[in-house]
Amino acid sequence: MAPFEFDDSGIDDLMNELDHLSFDIECPECSHSFSISVDDVGKSVICPNCGVSISIESE
Repeated sequence: MAPFEFDDSGIDDLMNELDHLSFDIECPECSHSFSISVDDVGKSVICPNCGVSISIESE
């Protein structure tokens, strides 16, 4: 049986794609839609329209 070889050549590309991944959300206060990044998960963001703080939680 041949030994398992792991090819990690695509991991850097995948990580760069994840860094630029964004999601559209809707403010629960004013219904304004805006984009957040994957880095915002677990944090609070401020609605650019009305200024309310929105907690971004993972599902």
